[in-house]
Amino acid sequence: MFFSSGCTNVRVDEMSSESVLIYPNPATNQITVDLNGLEERNSVLKMYDYSGRVVIEKQSNSVATIDVSYLAKGLYTLEVPTSDQVVRKHIVIE
Repeated sequence: MFFSSGCTNVRVDEMSSESVLIYPNPATNQITVDLNGLEERNSVLKMYDYSGRVVIEKQSNSVATIDVSYLAKGLYTLEVPTSDQVVRKHIVIE
């Protein structure tokens, strides 16, 4: 058996996730990714399809416009690496 007499605090930092803005969502032709407030101003953004395949990879400064007009309709995941975590956001392409 395992017993613990102390407490463990877990801190969940949601600031990074909330700082990444993606619009419009759902999208048809293009999306704008705003790394609003993140220190990582030079990130490599990656967008994955439902099977986990990278369909877009783009270097970004603080704001990036990404052409999504050639993508099939569906749900995609955008991944933004930060210094301490990876922020993932879902995007619907119509």
